[in-house]
Amino acid sequence: SRTALSALMFLTVATVAAAPAPHAAAQTLASEPVMRRNIYVPRDKSLSFRLPGPASKIVIAQPEIAKVTATSETTFYVQGIDFGSTNLLVYGRGGQLAEVIDVRVGYDSEGLQQDLAAAFPNEHIGVRNLGEVLMLTGEVSTTGVQASAEEIARKYAPDSIISRITTRASEQVILEVRILEASRTALQDVGVDLSVFNKSF
Repeated sequence: SRTALSALMFLTVATVAAAPAPHAAAQTLASEPVMRRNIYVPRDKSLSFRLPGPASKIVIAQPEIAKVTATSETTFYVQGIDFGSTNLLVYGRGGQLAEVIDVRVGYDSEGLQQDLAAAFPNEHIGVRNLGEVLMLTGEVSTTGVQASAEEIARKYAPDSIISRITTRASEQVILEVRILEASRTALQDVGVDLSVFNKSF
């Protein structure tokens, strides 16, 4: 019923806010093997997730890293607060631990991926999260594209970009040497002393 659902949502939020981190960690270590998964949330953004079954409460180990809010018995959203890792302990209706969700909060890799695809639609540039840094991968057509992609990435993660982008072919600078033939008489007319050059010249 609507009343029961409202009570569940209040209980979940209150439990999340009040649960101490050491207690949550201890419960994780002492529990029986349960389903486990990883989720990634950008800092200062929220993402929604679904549970495989109804939950009675959700406990977050480090609320300073992420905030969790229940939206129904089987759905919730997580807001990234600060860089780092934490976990969620999900308890079923009977009070048993049903799932452990590892949460990592970092930069907005999906947003950067979309911007790079819009800026360079014919290039293949990937974005990966590595802890608190973003790594660019792929192969592009020119070093100019590479430099521009790295500049866009630095707007998302200043001083936290690792670039593994390569170019499809090394750019080559071709120097064309033109040899102008001149007669000895013409060179002498302009004051060139041929005696300073060896016979090979």
